[in-house]
Order: sequence, then structure tokens, then C-alpha cells
Amino acid sequence: MLRDLHVGTVVPVRNIERAQRFYEDTLGLVGTPAPAGRRLEAGDGTILYLLESTDYPGQAAWPLASFRTGDLRAVTADLVARGVEPVRFGDGPQRTDGDGIADMGAFRIAWFTDPDGNIFSIFEPA
Repeated sequence: MLRDLHVGTVVPVRNIERAQRFYEDTLGLVGTPAPAGRRLEAGDGTILYLLESTDYPGQAAWPLASFRTGDLRAVTADLVARGVEPVRFGDGPQRTDGDGIADMGAFRIAWFTDPDGNIFSIFEPA
């Protein structure tokens, strides 16, 4: 049954070498070669697959993956120190504070993009 299976997400990228530098060197994920791309390991056995493609990178208007944390401010500060700029919103329900964090009531969330414009989020349950 699907509920018992491990799941990962596929992230389309334009240039696998550039993506590898961002995801492994900047974000600190552990990567290994995979057919047509790269396999990246994150916490709790989760996997991101980088797939080199010219048609799809950066097309999604929503996060391709969301990372859960118990300390969003610390993770966001670490990403900023690594050169990752949070996505900021000035108004609406996802309005972010000076650290790029939005308080959504049940959770707090921050967003960032990769070099191809793919969106990711980091969230902390309330």
C-alpha cells in the first residue's frame, strides 16, 4: 500500500552541476549520482531527486517540498548565513517579518528558491 512506502520529490533543474553546488554546498544536503540527475538525502530518510530538464524548472508557483523544523528562526538564520535569501511578502496572510518568517497561526513558515526559481518552504508547527 502507498501509505507504507517511502516518498521523495523530483526537482527539475536546468544545470545539474549548478544545482549540485547549491543543494550540496550551500544547503548542506548529501548527494549521490542518480540516473539523469542527482539523489539528495535530507532528514528522516527523505529524498529529493534533481532531474536535469530544460522545460520545467521554476514553473511551479508553490513549494515543491517543505522542510519541518522545531526551530525555524535558527534554520532561517543558517540559510541566510549560507547565502540563501528568504522570499519576503509585504502583505496578505503570508506577510513575513524581518527574518522572512510568516506566522500562519497553526505554524510559522519561510520560503526560499533555488537557482532555477523552484520554491521550497521550511515550517515550524505552533
